[in-house]
Amino acid sequence: MSRTHPSEEVLQQFVLEAVTCSAEEISHIESCPECQSTVATYKVLAGELAGLAAPAFDFDLVAAVIGQLEEAAAPQAKMPKGTIVLIAAFIVIPLWLFRKSAYFVFTDMSAVFYGLVFAAAGIVVGVFLLRLYKKYQQIINLINE
Repeated sequence: MSRTHPSEEVLQQFVLEAVTCSAEEISHIESCPECQSTVATYKVLAGELAGLAAPAFDFDLVAAVIGQLEEAAAPQAKMPKGTIVLIAAFIVIPLWLFRKSAYFVFTDMSAVFYGLVFAAAGIVVGVFLLRLYKKYQQIINLINE
């Protein structure tokens, strides 16, 4: 007989599925009065739990979760079509007017300018990804509630 008793988890596993326990653990449990007493208590507890009725909800859980997800995923505020046209006009018209000299503008820029442009673009993309991650967390929290 071993000097140390098996853990509570091992004793619980012995009650549920004794074949998953090692031969040494089974031998100890079968020969130790203290472990046998604990196993008997767990068997009574397992029997009582097995006799309980399965819990039932008085509402449709799937519909509640899907409803919350749809609310969270709904677009916040869409940009009006007129605004999109106005922004496009402010970009396209200058590009068309200065199309011949645009090549020379960008060839004379320094590497520092390009670095600043890439850094600004990286910050914008980073902020966008952070907002996307926060939205993802909100949806996961809604699911977990």
